[in-house]
Amino acid sequence: MSAIHKLKIAFRDTKAKAALCAAAAAAVAFLAYSPAFDVPLLSDDWHLAWIAAHSTQPWFAYFWTNYAGTAVGYAYRPLQIVYFLVANGLGGTDPLVYHLIQIGFHAANTILVFVLARKLAGGKSLFLPTVASSLFALFPNHSEAVVWPSAIGDPTATFFMLVTVLAWIVGRKRRSLTFYALSWVACVFALASKDMAMSLPFIVAAWELLNLHQTGLVRQVMKSACRVLPFFAILAAYFTIRLDATGYLFGYYGAPKVAFDPMVMVRTYLAIPVSHFVSGLTRTEVMDFLYRVVDTRVTAATIAIVIAVIIFAARAGRKFWWLAVAFVVSIAPVAQLGLNHLPGRVSDEGERYAYLPSVFLAIMLASAIDAIRRRGKKLGTIVAVMSVAVLLITMTLQLESKLGDWNAAGALATKALTSWPDAYSTATTGKMFVVGLPDNYRGVPLWRNSLAEAHELVFGTKPDVTVTALRTVIDRPHGFIVSDLGDDRWSYVSRLSDSPRADIVGLLSVAENGYSAKLGERTFSIYALTYRDFSDSAELSLRPWVDANPSSPTTAVFWKGEGWISRSVGAND
Repeated sequence: MSAIHKLKIAFRDTKAKAALCAAAAAAVAFLAYSPAFDVPLLSDDWHLAWIAAHSTQPWFAYFWTNYAGTAVGYAYRPLQIVYFLVANGLGGTDPLVYHLIQIGFHAANTILVFVLARKLAGGKSLFLPTVASSLFALFPNHSEAVVWPSAIGDPTATFFMLVTVLAWIVGRKRRSLTFYALSWVACVFALASKDMAMSLPFIVAAWELLNLHQTGLVRQVMKSACRVLPFFAILAAYFTIRLDATGYLFGYYGAPKVAFDPMVMVRTYLAIPVSHFVSGLTRTEVMDFLYRVVDTRVTAATIAIVIAVIIFAARAGRKFWWLAVAFVVSIAPVAQLGLNHLPGRVSDEGERYAYLPSVFLAIMLASAIDAIRRRGKKLGTIVAVMSVAVLLITMTLQLESKLGDWNAAGALATKALTSWPDAYSTATTGKMFVVGLPDNYRGVPLWRNSLAEAHELVFGTKPDVTVTALRTVIDRPHGFIVSDLGDDRWSYVSRLSDSPRADIVGLLSVAENGYSAKLGERTFSIYALTYRDFSDSAELSLRPWVDANPSSPTTAVFWKGEGWISRSVGAND
């Protein structure tokens, strides 16, 4: 008996084998992320943990308010704050509790991807669902969604999305009201997890449309519309509650009015597929090519044509088409946000947006590989197995590197927090202006916000700080030089001299909250929540604050790369 024939027998579908393969894929998903157990809370995590620690309302009340428990601003994500309430109750700010829950959801999603792929494959072979779930478990662009507690909405939304789709498929096949009801309830929880789930009713509608038959078409359309209508009623109710809880219908606290920019949308649809297979500087170079060298409209059209040709060449059935439509539709809610792209440096920030769509991409890719295996006979099997091996090995190596970045970022963030009391103790009680707060490390968020809240949760005191618009973005740890220019003015310069690193980020000039700041020569700008400019130097003036508060004790605190340094201001100088 040949090795290929033995492989076919090994992947022959049985319930026992299916359970074993699904459990193995889940174990891989869980163990792959075990190096992240020690990554501390970062950036937004402290904000949410602080809210959880000071919450005065029952958990179910957050289903009618924003995550801060009010009805103004922020975001409507009830399950996100419930997760922080549970984790805070179990372990306070211990990151292990958060990671066990979040990675557990990732492992559960891996199992559900296996189940969905198996149903779509028709139960003929376990090769397709095993490959699909393995790819989903190890996609390197999942690190942000799986490691960062603030991104819990992506794994939970994906979990309930998968439950919705699976319950819907079973309910449709059995004509079971119980499974239909389960799919509706799961849809509610998906929307309560994250805004991206608003694509779910359209994904279900696409399943209905692509499963219509020519005979009795009008009657089928009417029946399908009646079956799908509850999902759109749930979506309408979601928008109503969301508007009442936040004041935003489509926007959110970072962008109350989301403007439609076709070029940003095209870039998002290019960046998300690419992020599944390459990361770090390689991804930066690929996206530089797509963004700058080649006109993005032509690139998008070319990719669309290539995908269409591949689909037709593979004689893809309706299920494959549904996966393709679902992948495109699931990206739509974040099409105007995109993945951050920093020319010439590493930034994979925003990859959490790819987590939910990756379900459909994993099954599509596994379906294409399985088609090669089935139609290519002996050679096809060899090519399919080698393709899977190469993909899984390269993904594992990339994921390992990214988890290393998360651990390094965690160490840097902890250093910034634990060295903070030294800077604080050198100042008299009063106002503090923070300059150079580490924003992110290789795309991993550090202290974008919530420094004061973290200080309170860890040390019991909450300093009166104003974090200036001058932040630092770091590829590798290094120092910054602070020079006194007189008249309560300072220059702040990156210590790296090998090349222009553009480590200081902010706006070209800003005057607010008692200070004014300006960047040196602009190296480049990117579009994130707002346009952000990058430079190697900056200048800060606290003269506006001193003039308005001549007797107020005030201190400027600068990030030096290895800790903080403080400078007295005004009368304290």
